[in-house]
Amino acid sequence: ILTLIFIQLIGVTAAYAEPPARPDENNLTAEFAEFRRTQVESVAYELLFKFARGRGTYEGNARIDLELRTLQYPLSIDFSSKAIRRITVDGVPVTDFVLRDGSFDIPARHLKKRMRIGVEYQNTFSTTGAGIQRFVDAADGEDYLFTDFEPYEAHTLFPSLDQPDLKASYRVQLEIPADWKAIANSPVESSETIEGGKRVTMKPTPPISSYLVFVGAGPYAEWKDHYEDGAGGVPLSIFARQSMAKFVDAERVFAVTKKGLGFFTAYFDYAYPFAKYDQIFAPELGPGAMENPGAVTLRESMIYKGAVSDSVLDGRANTILHEMADMWFGDLVTMKWWNDLWLNESFATYMAFMAQAEAFQLDSVWQDFFSEKTWGYWQDTLVTTHPIETVVSDTNTAMSNFDGITYAKGGAALKQLQFYVGADAFRAGVRAYFKKYAWQNTTREDFISAIADAASLDLSGWTRSWLQSAGPNAVHA
Repeated sequence: ILTLIFIQLIGVTAAYAEPPARPDENNLTAEFAEFRRTQVESVAYELLFKFARGRGTYEGNARIDLELRTLQYPLSIDFSSKAIRRITVDGVPVTDFVLRDGSFDIPARHLKKRMRIGVEYQNTFSTTGAGIQRFVDAADGEDYLFTDFEPYEAHTLFPSLDQPDLKASYRVQLEIPADWKAIANSPVESSETIEGGKRVTMKPTPPISSYLVFVGAGPYAEWKDHYEDGAGGVPLSIFARQSMAKFVDAERVFAVTKKGLGFFTAYFDYAYPFAKYDQIFAPELGPGAMENPGAVTLRESMIYKGAVSDSVLDGRANTILHEMADMWFGDLVTMKWWNDLWLNESFATYMAFMAQAEAFQLDSVWQDFFSEKTWGYWQDTLVTTHPIETVVSDTNTAMSNFDGITYAKGGAALKQLQFYVGADAFRAGVRAYFKKYAWQNTTREDFISAIADAASLDLSGWTRSWLQSAGPNAVHA
């Protein structure tokens, strides 16, 4: 603990007698991520992917521009690849890199204060439900590609410093068949015809974390709309595979999206921070949805082939609003490490219900919220219960506590916090938090401090009682 405090004070790696050991397995420890954060001043990526119809492999070419604080130790790059063909530093081949499962090291003798690492490689698509996935539609044989990277899967598509507190700009190029759509976090900058298809170049992203990068391609059906905000507006798109297109109720989805953007922009007093808002209905998506900035993925089961009840539609709207809240709390401002990931999900859970109550005037919203809260009550009575705030030692355990405590109890705790400090102070604290930490990484302490400052209250006791202890309240006669 003293070492980490010292590092934070001096901001360099001199506090390390030697770097912490990198695991041989495909894993990243909190200790090593903290060390690497002291090595790297800034990072930016240029990524080229070559995807072909009907092929289970793809080609990649990554260029990583780095500014380093120190050249004393090797630089470890997270990467899982079928075949690395070439690694260069400023165009000069490196052959003595250290390769392990899930990462490789550039020896210190190759490092420079400012440098470009190039990696050319071939890789296969994921079959685990994470990373980059290739879905072949049985209806027409068409390929649909999409990614899902949380918490530690971006490095299965491209070499990266795959930790949330090393935000970077990403410029993505896709070489794809001529009839495919290219989707990424940023809008298309240019498209040119090449042999066998086209090359689509996206605009560079603002600084985002690696797990939030999205890449998609395929003959997707697309619906377009526009959200007007008085300052140029936000382009909106919906994507789905062709065989599901006739079932997509795009007008209803766009209506929820527009109303949600209006509510959150006003509540946060901060304009939507990205250049577009795409929603991709992805087949066989692992999670229910994922808040990739500018390219939100939604499970395809939210496309309904027949009439459904209002409660089902309200549930889908809640998911859309949940991911939208994360555009600010999670994407604009991102937690430093996975121990605070609960706050992303808890905040989005609470804000989605608040949006339905205030912007949609949904009468049943707090009954629905209580129904979700019972999930947290049940989870909190099990022997496996845990505090909302937990220790996460590595990426392998980052999602182990993603349960009713993270979502339902965490959301209920934030609702209780708003009641405790008052609605005006809570909103003022949230607004101050976004303005102060935009495009940066934070901890739970930063968020609670913003609320405490706005309310002029000491919230240390509240934090201990609600976030750092497990189990439901007990009332005794």
